[in-house]
Amino acid sequence: ASGAFTLKEPRVGDSLDYIITVEWQDTEVPVFVLAPDSLSFSGFKVLGQSTVHKKVARGNDIHNHTEFIFHIRANIPGSGKASSIKLRYQSGVSQNEEAFFVSTSLIDILPAPVNIFDQLWFKILAGLIAFGAVIGIASAAYKTTVKMRKKNEVIKTDWRQATEEIKTRLRSAMNSPDASKEILLSMESISIKYLAEQLYGKTQVAPMGPGANERLAAPEKFDPLLDKYFAKNNSIPETENLAWEKLRALYRHAHFAGGYKEPHELQDAFRTFKVCLKIIGEDEHE
Repeated sequence: ASGAFTLKEPRVGDSLDYIITVEWQDTEVPVFVLAPDSLSFSGFKVLGQSTVHKKVARGNDIHNHTEFIFHIRANIPGSGKASSIKLRYQSGVSQNEEAFFVSTSLIDILPAPVNIFDQLWFKILAGLIAFGAVIGIASAAYKTTVKMRKKNEVIKTDWRQATEEIKTRLRSAMNSPDASKEILLSMESISIKYLAEQLYGKTQVAPMGPGANERLAAPEKFDPLLDKYFAKNNSIPETENLAWEKLRALYRHAHFAGGYKEPHELQDAFRTFKVCLKIIGEDEHE
């Protein structure tokens, strides 16, 4: 009979077995091995117990083979021990009880394996790496957002500056009635650019969508552009709507009826023109 652990160097938390193996030759003399009842462990917790019995061949002989299995778990680092026992058995016809001594078994129990994820230094390092990754992602997202905003940003034309020349020409037109048609046509040209920008984006940039190349080669006329502008903006204030219609009539007059207007009429037309371009006063924009 002998006793042995199934692991040589268990760690705290490991499950293993301590097996007492008993073997004797199978003869006509009956032998009954009694289960051990005084075995104790140091450094281990007993989880359960089982017994296995079988016959095995040893050369030309048949042996009885019994294993008393103690299921244990290492729970204290240091020296582990299974105590010595007297294994009792009965043999012979008289059933006399005898005993066989099984010596103490010693083993080293190692500390539980250290989980790197539970280490403070690893947690700090992982936190720094995660924080750096978050900062990097946020920075990249911010740069991408700024870049996209700049890409998609519509830079509006300073229409007040575009009308300065017309305002200067109006002063000289007071004594030159023949210049009124040219002033009205210049206002129409600026109005076309304004409406095109409202519909398609900045006029210096090629307009997108169907017919873009045609619009570049032959800019649309005022009337169809104004109709598209009205269709796109369903909530135009009544004052602006009336102002645009007034400009439409003035520009038609310039094309088909000579375009002559008195100085006060041109001044009124210019004020209407500024309302449509959303220019307030002399130096402010809406």
